[in-house]
Amino acid sequence: PRPTLEPLPEAAGGDNTPFGIMAPAIDATDQQHLRVSMPLRGIGGHYLADLQLDWPRVALAAARQELAQIGWLVLLFITGTGVVAIVVVDRLVVRRLARLRDELQSIVTAGQWDGSLRVAGRDEIAALAIFINHLIGVVRLQVADLAKLASTDTLTGLGNRRSFDEHLARAVARFERSGQAGAL
Repeated sequence: PRPTLEPLPEAAGGDNTPFGIMAPAIDATDQQHLRVSMPLRGIGGHYLADLQLDWPRVALAAARQELAQIGWLVLLFITGTGVVAIVVVDRLVVRRLARLRDELQSIVTAGQWDGSLRVAGRDEIAALAIFINHLIGVVRLQVADLAKLASTDTLTGLGNRRSFDEHLARAVARFERSGQAGAL
């Protein structure tokens, strides 16, 4: 015996609404199929036909299974995209910043202020390297000024005792290398 379909309450506007569509009747009592019936009305409000859908519940289970598989694929895609983003950020940013840090550390540690950082690219990291090179240039000039101030008399501008000691040590080393005699 086929179960009867009970229509749900009609849409607002009553029975005589032009182009009226009654709410669908759903039969969920069958264990094998899900049945939906929807009556259609014409311009004058008179009954035209029933639209009926008979969907096997097996298809519903298959659709749910496919939806779960799609969910896993989406999760896998998002995870893969995240890993790729991390690798790209590591290659484009982190490694370049580490190289910049290492170069700057070698300049500072050695006290060789005549060095400079290698600049590659036109991005923010390259702009930072250019700015740091300008700062290294300022430090280079200040170190040269301090060396000059440390070896000259501020009043006369002539070499001081420290300058004399440095010149004397260089001259003695030169005479020792050449084997010549020298006098003071």
